[in-house]
Amino acid sequence: MLTDGPFNGVHATVTEINTQTSRLKATLEFMGRDTPVDLTLDQVQKI
Repeated sequence: MLTDGPFNGVHATVTEINTQTSRLKATLEFMGRDTPVDLTLDQVQKI
């Protein structure tokens, strides 16, 4: 679940994690389509 930014509270599926840069790539459903997003690790929470 995203915890920061305009998609706060939206569920996303993590597709890639880069621990060296503390960033991850995820997809979320936005307006009926899967949308890729690039996030920092502190912007997500495991549910």
